[in-house]
Amino acid sequence: MNIGRVLMIGFEQSAWDDALEQLLREVQPGGVIFFNRNTKGGAEAFRDLVSRVRETLAYPVLLAADVEGGQVDRLRDVLHPFPAPLSAAQAHDDPLVRRFGALVGEALRAFGLNTNLAPVLDLASPVMGTRAAGERPETVTRFARNFLEGLAGQQVLACAKHFPGLRGGAVDTHELMAVIETTAAEMLETDLAPFRDLAAELPMVMMSHASYPGLEPENGETRPASMSPHVIGNILRGKLGFHGAILSDDLEMGAALSGGSVDQAAVACVEAGCDMALVCRDAENVRAAAKALTARAETDAAFAGRIETATKTVAAVAAKLPLGPKHVDLADLRQRIRRLTGMVEGMEAVGQGVRDLTVGSGFVKAKPRRPPGEGRGRGPRQPRRGGGPGRPGPDRGRPGGRGRR
Repeated sequence: MNIGRVLMIGFEQSAWDDALEQLLREVQPGGVIFFNRNTKGGAEAFRDLVSRVRETLAYPVLLAADVEGGQVDRLRDVLHPFPAPLSAAQAHDDPLVRRFGALVGEALRAFGLNTNLAPVLDLASPVMGTRAAGERPETVTRFARNFLEGLAGQQVLACAKHFPGLRGGAVDTHELMAVIETTAAEMLETDLAPFRDLAAELPMVMMSHASYPGLEPENGETRPASMSPHVIGNILRGKLGFHGAILSDDLEMGAALSGGSVDQAAVACVEAGCDMALVCRDAENVRAAAKALTARAETDAAFAGRIETATKTVAAVAAKLPLGPKHVDLADLRQRIRRLTGMVEGMEAVGQGVRDLTVGSGFVKAKPRRPPGEGRGRGPRQPRRGGGPGRPGPDRGRPGGRGRR
C-alpha cells in the first residue's frame, strides 16, 4: 500500500534541488500542485521544473494548478492573465467560454501540467468575488459545462470546487472556518444544483472547509465539509451520485486547522471519504501527514481499507491523463490569451457603457435586454427588464500564494 498516493503536495522551490527530489522520492505523492511561487524562474525554468517532477515520480501523477482566470491564475506570470470567470460568463457566448477553457488547457499542457483545479461552481457572493460565474445555478452550470468541454479537448482533467458551495460564507476560510447556515432544502435548489447537474461530467470535486449545520444529521457536530462523512458520503456520493475522485482543499488553511494539526486533518478528511488530501506548501507538514496516515492504516484495518479505496479511485482518474507535455509556441499562446482577454474586457466595457446610459440623463429609456434565463434572485425565471447581475465584491484570491480554491 502506497500511502503517498492519497496526497497532493506543494513546495516552495522555483527550481529543482536535492531537497525537492528527496521529498518526492520519500512521499511518492499521487499529485503535485504548482503555484505562482514555483514560476518565479520564468517560463522555461518552470517547464523544466515540472519535467523533473514528472521524471522523478515516473508513474501517472496529477500535475495540477489553479487556473480559474482572473486573480486566481497560477500561470499569469509566465504567460498572460486570463479573464475572470464572471466577466467571461456575462458575455453569454458559449463558443467564447469553450475557447477560454481550451486556451487554459493548452496553457497547462504547454508546461507539462495535466490537471486544472477549476472551474468554480460556487454561486456569486461577496466572498467569492469575480471567481464565481454568476448568481444563478443555471448561469454557473452553463459556464462550467462549456469551460469543461474546452479543457477536455486539450486532455486536461478538471476539478470542480468548492462542494457544497461557499455562497453563504462571511469569512475567509484561509483564516477561520465559515459556518454557513443555509438550509438543506435551499442548498439543493441553489448551491448544490451545478454540482448535481454536472456530476456525471466531472472527474474530480474539491470539498470546502466551511461547515454546513443544515446539511448535517440532526444534532450533527460543527465540522468542515471536507471532514464530514455525511456531506461526502450521503450527499455528494449518495444524493448527487458522484463517482469521481474527491479532494480536500488545502489542509494548511486556517479553517482546516481549527480542530488540530495538519496531520490530524489529513487523517480526518481521508477517513470521512476524501480520496486525496492536499498539503500545499510546507515540506514538514507533508511528511507529518504521510506519517500520520501510515500510522493509522497500520493499526486500523477499516482505515487501511479506506486508503485502498481512495488509492484505486485516484489511480482510475490518473489513468486518463496524457503521457506528457504538448509542444506549444509560448509567444503565440500569449497573443491568443491576450486577444481572448481583450474580447471579454471589451464586451464588459460596452455592457457597462449601456448600463451607465440607462441611469444617466432621462432621454435614454430603453435598457439592454437580458438574455433568456437571466433573472434576478433565486425564484423561478420570469421575463425581466434591466441590466445584468450585479458584480460581487473584490476577488480574494492571493496572487503568488495559496489563494482560496
